Amino acid sequence: MVNDAGRIALVAVMVCAAAPAAGGVGGDHAATATADPERAAAGDPVTEAEARIGHVVRLEDLLALARARNPDVLELRERAGAARERASGAGRLPDLELQAEIQNTPLTSPLSFRESEMWMLGLRQTFPALGTRAARGRAANAEAGVASESTRARERDVVRDVRRAYWEYHRAEQALRIRREVIDLTRRVADLARAAYESGRGSQQDVLRTAVEVARIQAELGSDEQALRSAQVMLNALTGREPDAALGETAEVRSHDLRQGLDELDATLVDRRPELVAARRAIERSEASLDAARRQARLPTLMVGVDYGYMPRKEETATAAAMPAEESPAATAAPEMDRHFYTVMVGVNLPWLNPGRKDAVREAERSLAADRRALDAIRATSRFQLRDAMARYHAARIAFDQMDRDIVPKARQSLEAAQGAFGVGRGDALGLVDSLRSYLAIRLERERALASLEAALADVERAMGDDVEANRTPAPLNVQETP
Repeated sequence: MVNDAGRIALVAVMVCAAAPAAGGVGGDHAATATADPERAAAGDPVTEAEARIGHVVRLEDLLALARARNPDVLELRERAGAARERASGAGRLPDLELQAEIQNTPLTSPLSFRESEMWMLGLRQTFPALGTRAARGRAANAEAGVASESTRARERDVVRDVRRAYWEYHRAEQALRIRREVIDLTRRVADLARAAYESGRGSQQDVLRTAVEVARIQAELGSDEQALRSAQVMLNALTGREPDAALGETAEVRSHDLRQGLDELDATLVDRRPELVAARRAIERSEASLDAARRQARLPTLMVGVDYGYMPRKEETATAAAMPAEESPAATAAPEMDRHFYTVMVGVNLPWLNPGRKDAVREAERSLAADRRALDAIRATSRFQLRDAMARYHAARIAFDQMDRDIVPKARQSLEAAQGAFGVGRGDALGLVDSLRSYLAIRLERERALASLEAALADVERAMGDDVEANRTPAPLNVQETP
């Protein structure tokens, strides 16, 4: 038989265990880190971060890994590097051309090159229209800027996804811990109800209902385990790790307040969001391409060449022509000197006679107009996304504050009232179980509200295209211990 003092002591232990803890879960999902300890000891920050997250998962370590190893980010970085390499050679002269000719070789002896009248070897260099090279260089540099900003935009997507996955991982982790506490506490209440029933002071309904409650909560563990596993796989994929790589417990977390308001963020949006910066760079590219097209339509392209020539049959022709006349050394020496010669040439194209040049100019003008329209569209979309993200952040902030400062304390008071009633024999086990379920369900809701708040803040950062962590201040969680 369980006396009243024993019941009060047992309930006090149960409710103290139900209070939320500041640390992480001693869950079975943590595993030993797989990183090479020798490399970690060598001071590689990325490897050190990977070694740490096998034990304690910190958001900053996950972000460092994602920036360094995410496959999508690495691919776009390589493409941006390729664009920079193209830009370095865009303004250079066209290739120097080497030209060789053999003229007038008899068909009767096509491979007897000494029967040809002339051998020629020359060089050609083309000089584009004045200013075209500089315009092409500007266009290529702007294109490299577009590629660089596209890489930064993808990196911001990854940062947002890592933040959201981290908070989902934390939520699922805390949900598992809370549900396991519920199972343990409900079992204790069931034991207490069984003891009361056996002593004739309780009812069989109390015993059966508490047993059903234990089974129900055990069935709910599967959804949290699945959510934790999914978040783990997502985090590993975003950070370039193996799907089953170890992740430890999350570190102590704190909610955050965004200091800057909408007007302040909107004022710097155009200079911080990569899509907007890329759109401006695209306009610069189109302006440079239009400048090049206009110059090519207005100014000629210059070609300069020089040839060296040799006439292998010159001596034979001159000797045959001189045979009937008086033979003298001077008569044969002059043709010998004429066998070697050079040629200089200059050529220009006539762009004014080519209608395609005007078509190219009109095409470049349309491309420039399209890029300007694209900037307007992206600016409008970005401002909407920032306002939408800020609205969701403020809604999540209000919901979390209300849950943390109002609803959780009231649920705690309700549980204390049920504890007191049960302790003095005025309540039953079912009433205590219901109060405990309600209190812990609100704790689950609080964890969801915290995850939603931080996910909304991640969306604000993505809408800005830059970190706003420097504009956040830690706000301690308003968790009150249950006596």
